[in-house]
Amino acid sequence: MPYAEDTNVPVSQTKQEVERMLKLAGARQFYVGELDDGDVIGARLGERLVRFKVIRPDHAWAKAQRKKSPNLDNLVSKEYRRRWRCLGLLIKAKLAAVAGQVRSMEEEFLADVVMPDNRTLYESVVAGLAEAYESGKVRGPLLLGASPKSEER
Repeated sequence: MPYAEDTNVPVSQTKQEVERMLKLAGARQFYVGELDDGDVIGARLGERLVRFKVIRPDHAWAKAQRKKSPNLDNLVSKEYRRRWRCLGLLIKAKLAAVAGQVRSMEEEFLADVVMPDNRTLYESVVAGLAEAYESGKVRGPLLLGASPKSEER
């Protein structure tokens, strides 16, 4: 059974809980926004801006679940609440690891750090990481998409 599968906690409440947890950890400069395919929440943690995205399921997702539901909107809403609860748990666990001195803030939130080009570090390296595993070769510093000219050297 997936975590929070039967939650009735509204998304707005989970967003408030996430913001409260981050504030207690010293975060500042919060933002919350809606995207075409979900929501985004971000804050400045230390010297880094971090961003988390929750993808909103749609009717195509609901139909693919093959669950008997007379109302796809209810199924989509239920899944969206569950995804937000999962994000809340994830952030709580990350902050607990930092508070317990198990990991540093940078180690725990590295994938979520927003780079100067407005992509997260994860978004910046995922293609290069896949390529490195496929080819067995690491190209460019930190897989950050080195330009083709620098690869020729």
